[in-house]
Amino acid sequence: MNIKKLLISAAVLASCVSLSACGGNSSSEGPAGGSQNGPTTARTIKVAVGKESAEFYTKVLADYAANTPGFIHKIEVVAADTGAAADNVISDPEAAADIFTVAHDNIGKLIEANCVLPLTNEALVAQVEGDNPQSFLDVIYSKLDGVDYVYAAPYISQALVLMYNKSKVTAEQAKTFEGLMEAAVANKSEAVSVTGTDGFNFSFVTLSRKASDGSTTAKLYKDGVKNDCYFQGDDTVAAVRWAQDFFGSDNGGHFPSSAGWESDAMNNKVISVIGGAWQFKAFEDAVGSTNAGYTVLPTFTVDADDVEGTSIPEGTKFQAGSFVDCKCLMLNAYSDEDMYDTYCDIITYLSSKDIQNKSFKEANNLPAYVGATEYIETIKDTITENQYQGACAQNGMAAHGIAQPFVNSILNTYYYSKGAPEVFLNIVNNTDSAYTTLDQVRQGLYRVEHIWQKGKEPAAADIPASLPQDI
Repeated sequence: MNIKKLLISAAVLASCVSLSACGGNSSSEGPAGGSQNGPTTARTIKVAVGKESAEFYTKVLADYAANTPGFIHKIEVVAADTGAAADNVISDPEAAADIFTVAHDNIGKLIEANCVLPLTNEALVAQVEGDNPQSFLDVIYSKLDGVDYVYAAPYISQALVLMYNKSKVTAEQAKTFEGLMEAAVANKSEAVSVTGTDGFNFSFVTLSRKASDGSTTAKLYKDGVKNDCYFQGDDTVAAVRWAQDFFGSDNGGHFPSSAGWESDAMNNKVISVIGGAWQFKAFEDAVGSTNAGYTVLPTFTVDADDVEGTSIPEGTKFQAGSFVDCKCLMLNAYSDEDMYDTYCDIITYLSSKDIQNKSFKEANNLPAYVGATEYIETIKDTITENQYQGACAQNGMAAHGIAQPFVNSILNTYYYSKGAPEVFLNIVNNTDSAYTTLDQVRQGLYRVEHIWQKGKEPAAADIPASLPQDI
């Protein structure tokens, strides 16, 4: 325990230099440059992946172990809730897996909690830097003693898309929220369900932009700068007022019942759901695989009430947005130091293009690497229609979203955990009729932006009488 704490304290830089040296000199290669360097006694290596993919990764890691010359260790795959993985590692790192999966927005807080090691293995770093889009590279580096290091290896891409019931909604209706409401009226149901009310699931509104040119005045920690946020523009006001109308309509937006969105979709309470690939199977189980359709998030058009008092013209069309993220593999700092090179070899293998491609075909995980779209086109005749449409929908959202810009724990905490999602939800729901007028909506958006930047709500007396105003 004390040795490991030393490794991840002031001495970590020297350790990384040493590990990098041994990582660049693998002597015997397996499926992805597998190495025999390291301990000569067998160890158990725990690898945590999403529970929806555990069966696939159990198989491919068994292949790795069998086909890497001299590999003597046992690999145990842990089926995990990746949404809770970061907090679980931080709360008890010694009980956590040696290699684990997290969404990239958790990287910063794991680094600051001294729970993870940088990835200095030359082959792994070269693969990560060579394969991934710049948007992912921008969020996987962090400084250690003034030097930038890679801390995570992307291997799954994800974005919010529209999952819709094709027996209730046509492909044309699924292109717009207005079309979905039309279908919902005919079906005597609600049009669209969210799967949660947090800052991720409501990014379809917060990150919406003008459909004509993709522009938006909204800014969220631009370039990782805490105070470079803006959420008070007229376009944001119009989009939020549209959301108020949509969720206030009998046939519009839907919040999951106590039984869950899956039950609501199954029981015809809602005809479409905004969700991600990790929910595709649950959606297909709810409506039937032949009824499941997938497409990019729809557009919505603002009316006169939405734009009253703003510079936005009535009839402006907005494209719903999304965070476009990656799931990454990270290395537990409390794992055996003398296994570092072996761990890096396994991460290199799992994040390789070949395994990402197999993961897509067999487990429906969208690859994260540049060029994956072209690969999917070449195999579309060998995969199911649902797989193909789901992949196209996620890839299509890349043009309408951003990677979560939470490069450190403060930004992640301020965005998700200091009350901003609750304030935003109250605005959308017009709770207690407190967000009815234009001024009230502007005040609410000022409060959200203030939390993003300062980590707390402004005192009522400190909210400017005239808005928008810089914070």
